[in-house]
Amino acid sequence: MKRDEANAGGEEGSPLILSTDAFPVINSKRGWARVMRDGRCNKHRRFFFTRAIFRFVFSFSCFSSPIFQINKSRVASVLALWLMLFAVPVAHAGQFEELTALAGQGAAGLALRLIDAHQPAVSQSPADWAQWERARLAIYQQQGDWAALAQRVSALPQDMPQEFARWALIQGAAAHLELGQGASARELLLRLLWMPGAGVESQLFAQWRVMVIRSYIMEGLKEDAYAAMLRYQQDYGDADVPTQLLHAQVMLISGRVAEAIQSLSAATGPEASTLRLLARLRNGDNPEGIVRETAAALADDRLAVPIKARLWATQAEAAGRSGDCARQMRAMEQVVLLDQGALARDGLFTITVDTLWDGYRSCARAVGNREQLLIGDFEPWYAAALYLMATQPAEARVVFAMLAQEGDTLEMRLRAHQQFIKLLTKDKQGEELVRRLYRDPGRFS
Repeated sequence: MKRDEANAGGEEGSPLILSTDAFPVINSKRGWARVMRDGRCNKHRRFFFTRAIFRFVFSFSCFSSPIFQINKSRVASVLALWLMLFAVPVAHAGQFEELTALAGQGAAGLALRLIDAHQPAVSQSPADWAQWERARLAIYQQQGDWAALAQRVSALPQDMPQEFARWALIQGAAAHLELGQGASARELLLRLLWMPGAGVESQLFAQWRVMVIRSYIMEGLKEDAYAAMLRYQQDYGDADVPTQLLHAQVMLISGRVAEAIQSLSAATGPEASTLRLLARLRNGDNPEGIVRETAAALADDRLAVPIKARLWATQAEAAGRSGDCARQMRAMEQVVLLDQGALARDGLFTITVDTLWDGYRSCARAVGNREQLLIGDFEPWYAAALYLMATQPAEARVVFAMLAQEGDTLEMRLRAHQQFIKLLTKDKQGEELVRRLYRDPGRFS
């Protein structure tokens, strides 16, 4: 039976019907022992049998009856044993694709154990070793395990095949960028530049230089990023949109707003529109108008998460410039909910959980000045926040957040925490925001 036919019915959420035609028939203990002993016998079938068992067992999760409930930790142990018993070193690329597919179905640990068990030493078979290692790094990428990928690449042997080494070092540098480790990324890129052998294609070399620029950006090395960007433009121009966007980003970071606006004049797409709003704001446009424009843009549910995060961050900056600190805090809250670090790495904004807590304090003081409240006399602040809950809940939130951090008694701080959390959890994603805000209890010790 062909492989596609053997796997028919194996889509996610449907039971898998195993056909005995797809696998060897073992009629005796002697025949079974022969299959287990002979590494050349039915390699592909045993691999697909392992995958079929995995899909078959987990297909029962679609049933709601208690009869079909499975202890998945025990299933994982059983599957690990199956993999160790049946899987053998494979020799064609399709089976490496099966490894990544297995990882994508939730069995990344099992796929990595299979690689550990059967990857030859690099000295024994460099080409085969490289194939297995490429599959391993692909699984790390698939799972978003950037730390494991970066650590693995840093420990790769010196005698690995050069073509693979070049590919692996690029993946390692990209992983360091995902982790916000610009200097470590540049170390790997430098190894690429000094690697012996044939010359590097211009397109690939350009890719490395872009990665260097991004490493400067995430470390706040504004002038280094600016100088590298200028050299890049001199060598490659800026006719393509990605280069125009990167140039505008570098110009905004380095305070050259007019140049950023000029670079974005011909760029199109959501990312260009978002950067253009930020450039206009920093060039002196009406911040209230930018608040309205960002709100209109955010009504589009099709926007990617990084674009939404950048729009919320732009709105926060515009609201701050217009003096609407309560709206600024609400926008910053959305950034904290959406962004997983990418926004901080692009160098345009500094919005984190820490800056949000600091912003609550600053905004509360603005509210207190308007209400003529005295710093240090916290009971009137608490009473004012209770009053504001009905008419200005956003302002009440910032006052409670300030009291939770600065209240003069433990009782005051606990009451403020309770009211603050109560107001947060009224929002759609309030519980998640609470988890993120209170992830580091050391702030309140």
